Amino acid sequence: MRNGYKYISGHYEKSELSNTENLLSSIKKDDLMLAVQSLEKSLEKLNNRKGIGTNSVGEAALGTIAADAGVYAAKRLFAPSSLPATKADVERLIKEINKLKVAL
Repeated sequence: MRNGYKYISGHYEKSELSNTENLLSSIKKDDLMLAVQSLEKSLEKLNNRKGIGTNSVGEAALGTIAADAGVYAAKRLFAPSSLPATKADVERLIKEINKLKVAL
């Protein structure tokens, strides 16, 4: 295809039209206009698409906080032993262990 030559079994032959001329002759003007119009419609749809706003992010964060608070409150009321240990819990256990050591 280089320099307008085309390979034909065993040798190269100069084609009648160059690649760009072949391409332009094969594309009809109406087809080109339809393709451009469809691309413009696609771009318009993409531009009209709404993005993520700060309100929706804030509402999602508040919803997550409320759900986590509800789960923590329910665990605290109904299954307090299932909560993870805090620093205060560990310090209280260390004091109790030290009292047992002194008592023995």
